[in-house]
Amino acid sequence: MTRRPHAGERGTSLVELMIAIGIAILAGSLTTMVFVTQHRALQSADVVRQANEAARDATLELETALRRAGWGVDPRYVLDTRFYGCPSSPGSCRDGRTGPDEMVFVARSPYYQWNDFNQNGCTTAGGCFSGNSWPLESRDATNGRTVTITLRAGEFLHKGRVIQVVCTLGQNATLATVATAVGGPGQQTVQLMDPVPLNPYRENSFSNSCFGQTGAGVFLVDRYHYQVIDFSGTPWLMLDTGLDSDTDGNLPENLGDLDDLIPVAPGIEDVQIAYSLTPTGLYTAPDSDQDWIVGNDASSGTNEELNPTLAAPLYGTSRTDASRFNLHPANARLVRVTLSVRSVRHDPGHTADFANDPPIVAENRSTSSPPAGINYRRIRAFSTVGLRNMDGKASFMF
Repeated sequence: MTRRPHAGERGTSLVELMIAIGIAILAGSLTTMVFVTQHRALQSADVVRQANEAARDATLELETALRRAGWGVDPRYVLDTRFYGCPSSPGSCRDGRTGPDEMVFVARSPYYQWNDFNQNGCTTAGGCFSGNSWPLESRDATNGRTVTITLRAGEFLHKGRVIQVVCTLGQNATLATVATAVGGPGQQTVQLMDPVPLNPYRENSFSNSCFGQTGAGVFLVDRYHYQVIDFSGTPWLMLDTGLDSDTDGNLPENLGDLDDLIPVAPGIEDVQIAYSLTPTGLYTAPDSDQDWIVGNDASSGTNEELNPTLAAPLYGTSRTDASRFNLHPANARLVRVTLSVRSVRHDPGHTADFANDPPIVAENRSTSSPPAGINYRRIRAFSTVGLRNMDGKASFMF
């Protein structure tokens, strides 16, 4: 039997059904939009977070290394502004007005021990060496091309390694660079790169008779060369130690062997560096804008660098001598580093009409090179580090 609807009863009309479907679709769309918006916001936050992590990694690396700069090394040889990593060496190659600055410096390796005679069980006249240090057994006093030391088991000197050769108690220190890799154990005649005038890492000055006396020694020196290199569209801050780390015979200098480079942080698209000198009323500031800071004059339109060809102050030079207030690298007392950090990925939270975060212009960097790419985020990282080892009064060994 078929039931007849009572008066007032009726089914769902087509209009009502369409309205209900529309509401459901609208609710679903709004929910999807909320999820999409939240997802993009999370992705944007992640893009910025990664850039901040890169900035932190780069800053910590540079601060830590710069605090070592000059430890155990004559201040005249610490900052290299003309030689290593300069394609037209020697030449002006550190300060970039339309590109990133570069920085090269050295510090004696801290992983060694030296004990004087009758100290801590040392029974060798002239002192006992261990770790990254060895007694100097002989040297090429005429041409400066070899030194002879006895390497212990497992010890290895890479091609490109900087060494410091000193007389008793650290006197008459000179630097040289290993030309051919050698390993222990046993006595080794270490081949050195030929001397180059003014090059702090290839001085090879062994003519003083003290190098032939008991107590002369050889110490490892660590080199730090920081530069920005682009890899497939992503800029990286890279560290070049100068070593042929993979022992393939190729050195990393001037990008000769990328396998030897050490990655520090991605997204570092610009590094700007300024060096502070010691101001005095005795002399006129030697930098272009005369504020005792080298590398920050954006108005001059020229590169501004420290100059190792000028008269260098020695340990015993008077504190008021003019050589302590010129542009020689030995007079740098503080380094100021500004990083422009670009996100590695595009920011999906911005629309297509968002070109970029504005370029970060610091020190003497020109604005003539706008940043490339779309939807990249940028942050600035800034650090100032005192070069406490550059004010040494004498060489030392301990």
